[in-house]
Amino acid sequence: GGSASGGFLEGARLLLSQAGRNVTEAFGALREAGKLNGNAELLDILLGAGPSSKGLTVDPATIQRLEHCAWASNNPMCRLALGYRYHAGLGVEPSCAKAAVHWRLAADETMALNRLDGGVFPLHEVRLSQATEVRRQERKDAAIEMKREQARRGDPAAAAAVGAESYFQDRDIDQAAKHFAAAAAKGDAMGLNNLGSMLLNGIGGYEKDEALAFKSFERSAALVNPYGMYNLAVCLMYGQGTAANHSAA
Repeated sequence: GGSASGGFLEGARLLLSQAGRNVTEAFGALREAGKLNGNAELLDILLGAGPSSKGLTVDPATIQRLEHCAWASNNPMCRLALGYRYHAGLGVEPSCAKAAVHWRLAADETMALNRLDGGVFPLHEVRLSQATEVRRQERKDAAIEMKREQARRGDPAAAAAVGAESYFQDRDIDQAAKHFAAAAAKGDAMGLNNLGSMLLNGIGGYEKDEALAFKSFERSAALVNPYGMYNLAVCLMYGQGTAANHSAA
């Protein structure tokens, strides 16, 4: 008397439960749910002859059925199941490359079905992207902290990068100016360019000084920094901190 959705939920609970995990009962619940919503044959292919140590069958016959289902009908569920088996080495030689192919095709087919039926095709929540985003942010935070530590230790390129972060992200112009000055003092091209911008505009605690700005841009340009070269050209074009010289610009 149960529903298909209830059966699938029960199967998922039995598979994922930390305390009460029971793969055999989970497979039974999933098979019964498949009968209720007309997917018994598909569930039989996906689950195979029975559970293994990792919750999935490893018999060659099921692998062949999955391969046929995947390539003959482009069934995304079969592709997901195949991808997992290739990734875990269940019944096949482990291959991340083959797993990636099946997962990519599963995603493409799912999106194609979603476009065809106007969004009615059920899209399962994919937590991998969420987890990846978290890890990406963690790596980004770690990289930022490493860059700041390098700046504290006197690395000029890191100081210039931290200065840019302070200026563009934190909007702390005075703090940015300190980092740019530290980088420029050690001959960093970007630090020299950014310090020149501070001097040219009279910001970051600096009085406006076009002559010093020009010299800073000149040193940056000599190090083949494109921003320094551009700003030097602007100064030469409009005579800021030096005599106007259009040909030199």
